[in-house]
Amino acid sequence: MSTSGLAWCPWLSGPASSRTWRADHGNAVGWTVNTADTGVQATGDDVTAYGLFTEQYQKNEVIWSGQGGTDILFQNELPYDPPSAGGNYPR
Repeated sequence: MSTSGLAWCPWLSGPASSRTWRADHGNAVGWTVNTADTGVQATGDDVTAYGLFTEQYQKNEVIWSGQGGTDILFQNELPYDPPSAGGNYPR
């Protein structure tokens, strides 16, 4: 589910493993074509993420605002396609 540039992960309200990704290379994608601000937003208290993988979002990879949570594994890649890259990214 995507809402206002946010890839929302409703399953992050208890023990979870999640992967979110904004396509940033390939055909028919680009910084202004497929936009998304935030990969994962965890707002509940005591959230446990056993594997959290989030990649190539334009503002925030993760917003974690709950209290008492735990992340066992975090994997992240920054976007290849920001305008500051000058077009030097994989296609």
